[in-house]
Parts: sequence; C-alpha cells; structure tokens
Amino acid sequence: MHGDIKPRNVFVGGGNFNEQVTYKLGDFGMAQFSAVDNTNDFMAPEVLCGAEVSPESDLYSVGMVLYWALNERRIPFVPLPPTAVEASDLAIAREQRLRGDPLPEPLHGSQALKNVVMRACADDPAQRYASVEEFRAAL
Repeated sequence: MHGDIKPRNVFVGGGNFNEQVTYKLGDFGMAQFSAVDNTNDFMAPEVLCGAEVSPESDLYSVGMVLYWALNERRIPFVPLPPTAVEASDLAIAREQRLRGDPLPEPLHGSQALKNVVMRACADDPAQRYASVEEFRAAL
C-alpha cells in the first residue's frame, strides 16, 4: 500500500523515439504515518473519514489521478478552465465528495476509459476494481 497517490508522486520516464513511456510511483513515506492529511484531494472518501489506507483506497487514488488527467487537471466538482480555483472551491468539492455526490464524468477520453475511471472512483470500495490486475485489464 502507498497511501499518498497523487499526480506529484507519479514519475514519467522514457518516450524518446521508439522507447516506451513508463510510469513509476514514488514517495512511499506516507505509509509510515498513522495520521492522514485530510486535505488530500486524491484520497478515498473512507480514508478522509478516518479509515486506514487499504489496497481499495489506493486503487481509488489511482482512479482520481486518471480523472484529474482527463479533466483538464482538475479534481471533481471544481470549476473548469479558464476559471481559477479558489480555496473555497476546493472545500466545497471535498464536501461534495464526502457527501457521496455522484462524480461528473471527466471531460476527455473515450466513453470506455471514462467508465473505467468512474468505477475506480466509486464511493463504495466494494464497487471498485477488486485488484490491480482487474483494473489494469480494464484499462
């Protein structure tokens, strides 16, 4: 388990000429802490409410990173570009997520990709992918 998956912790390598692009996850320090930073916009709702980090919550976070990438680098419920994001927008977005408001689909990507991302970002961990392998196969 990682516990702090967000865009800043995803590293991209390769991609020159015929080289395959690779993505690596870094900053595993979060897993050592028992206290969770409640402002992390990529954490699963259950973790924001005080539950322990789990494989299901990490898969949610990966889904949120993909959502962010497909949504003009914006988390759900915040204004889209060119509107600037204010601190109050982030607070309202967090509140909507914790209430369980349905996430709007991200702006970009095929419908199939959006469906994969939306399942990964389900509020209920039982509705998410059961494993990394299942998530990867869906992608």
